[in-house]
Amino acid sequence: MFHRATTEDYKELVEWWKAHGWDAPPIEILPFGIVYSEDGTNKAAGFLYTASNAPVGYLEYIVANPENSGRESYKAIGCVLEELLKQARYQMIRACFARIQQHGLEKLYQKHGFCAGETVRNLVWQQ
Repeated sequence: MFHRATTEDYKELVEWWKAHGWDAPPIEILPFGIVYSEDGTNKAAGFLYTASNAPVGYLEYIVANPENSGRESYKAIGCVLEELLKQARYQMIRACFARIQQHGLEKLYQKHGFCAGETVRNLVWQQ
């Protein structure tokens, strides 16, 4: 189940980012986002930035609940990617970028249509 990320979700997401060793982005800079949950527990979240002058998007701040098992996180992040890319299609986005540091996520992103870009592991999705 999905819901749009709200200010009420932000406190929980900050805890997730910190648990993964990441700095939390300021709430003021977060764009449209979604939260994926199962059985009443939030499992993962992510955000979609869109350019105002071109049909381009950028996925950012994708995060999983640190209490998930590895398998649960992989599934939940896949669901978040699928939903964010659906939103990108609705907005007629033609290319979507993402940066990852965890090489294990590259195959998951590729399953959703991304291909490896530069050596810094920028991934690009195009419709």
